[in-house]
Amino acid sequence: ILQDSGLVFLLIAPKLEKAADERMDAMNDVYDYASEEGFSFYCVTGSALDAIEFWRDHTGAEYPFLTADEVLLKTIIRSNPGLVLLQGGTIKKKWHYNDIPDEYTIKGEIARCLVENDIKSKEDGFLVTNLLTFAVPLLFVWVYDLIRYRRRRKEEHLLYN
Repeated sequence: ILQDSGLVFLLIAPKLEKAADERMDAMNDVYDYASEEGFSFYCVTGSALDAIEFWRDHTGAEYPFLTADEVLLKTIIRSNPGLVLLQGGTIKKKWHYNDIPDEYTIKGEIARCLVENDIKSKEDGFLVTNLLTFAVPLLFVWVYDLIRYRRRRKEEHLLYN
């Protein structure tokens, strides 16, 4: 999952027994969209197999289920359930279950979050450039001052000895 360079959707539900299911239509729409576009979609839960089977029967879930530690899943996202979008092991977007996009807005949401992440990476490049623009001249001034101070100390040492 972390090495997949394509988009990966993770429906995170630490406890399926306590998961809110009122937005299941939107979650299933995201699954349908991911299937149509060839993206991976998994539900990751800390629940037992009987809870997974009950969830499948109750919600009509067709996506594959994976299991993980509950604490790990709560660390990833605090809502139960929540949706996480990964690309190349990097989290691109997180959605609370109330904010999961529906079938009409999912394409725009995905495109927007991928563009925003590209802009952020360019901003990081500008940050490094700005830091180097100020840090390198400051380093030169510091070295010059250090050399000058040593030379002055040597001259004073020679005068008094």
